[in-house]
Amino acid sequence: MPSIKDQSTVGAIATAFCEHRCKSRALQAGGYSKYYSERAGLKLFTNVQLIVAIKTIDDKTKTEHIADKAERQQFWTTVYLDTKANMGDRLRASELLGKSQADFTDNIRNIDDSPPELTAEEIENAKAQAKSNLKLLTNNELGETG
Repeated sequence: MPSIKDQSTVGAIATAFCEHRCKSRALQAGGYSKYYSERAGLKLFTNVQLIVAIKTIDDKTKTEHIADKAERQQFWTTVYLDTKANMGDRLRASELLGKSQADFTDNIRNIDDSPPELTAEEIENAKAQAKSNLKLLTNNELGETG
């Protein structure tokens, strides 16, 4: 059985995990049996060396393969300016470039839903009106008037 203390085992597991994102498959690539990798082996992913190895590979992959904002904008600009490119591709590049630079933001009105501020006098008038309305409703239900 392979040892998690062996750097080559850690490297094989980390590489396979970063490629497939499947823990049991990664453990099998590191030399563990299918049975062990699907059950007890999963605890090996708490090993610090393995965690560091996976993070190192992920960080390297991100810096090597994922374009940042400036690179995407440069690419879209190149496609947009390429007169030999399909017009649909050029328009789409123009649209994505504009979106990335917030050219197409909508003007949205900010609606204040908070209740208006009332003076003490307005509050007292509203209370008196509510009491009066309540009295009228109660009297109407009882068949009284006035």
